[in-house]
Amino acid sequence: MWKGAGPLSYNRSRQLMDEFFHSNYLDDLIYIDAGVEGVYVVPGKEERQYSQMEKQIAANSGFSGQIVVGYKRNGQVFLPPVGRVFEDILTDEETAFPGQSCGEAIINNPQRCATNKFAAQIANNIMNTLFHTNEIGIH
Repeated sequence: MWKGAGPLSYNRSRQLMDEFFHSNYLDDLIYIDAGVEGVYVVPGKEERQYSQMEKQIAANSGFSGQIVVGYKRNGQVFLPPVGRVFEDILTDEETAFPGQSCGEAIINNPQRCATNKFAAQIANNIMNTLFHTNEIGIH
């Protein structure tokens, strides 16, 4: 079983990984993806209603993210990868390749360092469980 995990700082690399995951190159694959993003709050509006200007002037309330484990065995997908869970990743055409790395983003947002470390701890727990018990405990 081939296992893949890596720092993917932008959606374009996730799009490439989605293509690879769904290709016939490997029939058995586990793909672990960790993503961290800024969360903004404009009073009276939900995040999806933000204009670009509102995002620039909104108070940054912190950071959010996810860990997604994709799994396929004998070519059959049992757990879809991150691009199929958060489908906006696959339709993102604005993200450049390569984009701004996590290290570059931390310069102006040092709180991302703690969020990235937390995401790494969660990914580490997933991999430890996988390597020691051959189980995936969370999608």
